[in-house]
Amino acid sequence: MGLKTASGLVSAATSWTRARAYVKAANEEIFLPQGLRCKMLKTQKMMVAVGHGDMILQLPPLDRLDQRDVQIGGKDDPRMRRVKL
Repeated sequence: MGLKTASGLVSAATSWTRARAYVKAANEEIFLPQGLRCKMLKTQKMMVAVGHGDMILQLPPLDRLDQRDVQIGGKDDPRMRRVKL
């Protein structure tokens, strides 16, 4: 059980480290030359940063799409938005 827990923690730390390295490289190569900057935030901090700190992020269920949503697999597929978060 201890090894499983340690493995999970190491996996999460590795993912976070790789994501930070990717964003850093993207900032240097893509965004900063355009006068922009990309920043990684957890959901709570992101909601505050975009001016919705008092709201809860609501995403539709993965197995159901509302009629108003874009078709499955489309550009704004809510399932893909959730995966990207």
